[in-house]
This record gives sequence, structure tokens and C-alpha cells, in this order.
Amino acid sequence: MTRNQDLALVDLLDRLTDPVSGGRKTRLLLGVFVPLGIMCLVGFLFINLPAVITFPVGRRYGISPQYITVQSEHARYAICLVTSMIATYFHFRWYWGLDRRLSDYSELLTTVSLIGFGAAMLYFVATVLLCS
Repeated sequence: MTRNQDLALVDLLDRLTDPVSGGRKTRLLLGVFVPLGIMCLVGFLFINLPAVITFPVGRRYGISPQYITVQSEHARYAICLVTSMIATYFHFRWYWGLDRRLSDYSELLTTVSLIGFGAAMLYFVATVLLCS
């Protein structure tokens, strides 16, 4: 772990790309319980997010804070889709990756979940840009 905050994201990405290691407890915690918790969060967000979502945008040129307001159901769908792709990444990486019979498919499905995450992020950005 680095002390430089600028390299914290690089360290996190480095740890996420390391080969999967761990035992039964790691498999249960990161492969089952964390994805279940994330999917519960997805359900909570899907039910409780309003149809109108406001995102704060950083200050520009000393002007007061600005906001983007999205009045579309698609923003809620996009947020839930992005969050569920994170859950599938955790599941395929640590549950399938630590099982000796399923580990052959783990790398492919982890890659598919990362591609799905990228597509969901594009959907989210397009929703925010087109519906605001």
C-alpha cells in the first residue's frame, strides 16, 4: 500500500488484477456474501431512488456549485445495472476463481462482467447527458 494518495487507485487496480488466492473463508466472504450484499443494495436503490436524480457538479471558475438534474427512469436503471455488474465481478472472480472445477471459466466470465460494467457506465453517462 502506498502513502501517496495519487497512486491509491493504481494499488487497488493492481490488487484486483493479482491472481486469485485464498481459502474457503475468502471464497465465501468475497464470492458469496459481498455479492449478495451488493445485490441487496441494488434492490434497495431500485425501489428507493426517485425518478428525478440530482448530481452535483464541481465548481467552475468560482461560480457556486452546479447540479445536473436527470428526469428519467433510465438513470435509476443505469445505477442499478452498474452496481450489479460490480457484484458479478466479485462473484466470478472469487467464487468461481477459487473453485477448482469452475476456475477454467472464471477468467472469461470476469472479463465479460468487466465489459458489462463498461457498457453499463456508458449507458449511465449517455442517460445523464441525454436526459438532463
